[in-house]
Amino acid sequence: MNILQKKLLYFILFFIATIVLVFFIYEKLSKYEVKNNSFLDSYDYTELITHKGNVLNKSDFIGIESVLFFGFTFCPDICPMTLNKITEFINTLDTESNKLKFYFITVDPDRDTVNVIDDYLNSFSEQIIGVTGNKLAINKFLKGLHVYHKKIIIDNNFDDYTVDHTSSILLIDNKGDLFATISYNEDKEISIEKLKKLTNRSY
Repeated sequence: MNILQKKLLYFILFFIATIVLVFFIYEKLSKYEVKNNSFLDSYDYTELITHKGNVLNKSDFIGIESVLFFGFTFCPDICPMTLNKITEFINTLDTESNKLKFYFITVDPDRDTVNVIDDYLNSFSEQIIGVTGNKLAINKFLKGLHVYHKKIIIDNNFDDYTVDHTSSILLIDNKGDLFATISYNEDKEISIEKLKKLTNRSY
């Protein structure tokens, strides 16, 4: 085999290796994209209940953009302040807010029953949908969305506790993918801009 033939062979091998590598990367990215929205698309919502007693289903999250906040009714400050902020967002967006679904999802299902959340949400926009359910279903939902939450016992009294949890608001597109987040102290104008981009997003 002369030098020219060797170079041609090396080129062919390099070309084949490049194609294999590109195909491998494409397969990995494709799997990641499916994984990215597979949780909300495949989750069994039958054990999640709204504050009005309605059972949730996939169409509540897939096919429409949504705004998710996680908290609990015994929360002393961050939760009511964030729900007030969401209420302001809804008022500012006006009719555009109808393109979104707004959820307050409990991280404390033991205390946050349907009636408790219903009473609690009377202080905020009626467009905010409270979500509770049994402990197993809520924990599975929170884990699937990578939402941090941890029960913290106060003064060794197991009946007296608080819950440390993710304070960011999640913006979810109509495929169930995370579009953006709104942090607790984020400027209102920046937050509104994110919400408008979510409602006007083209797919």
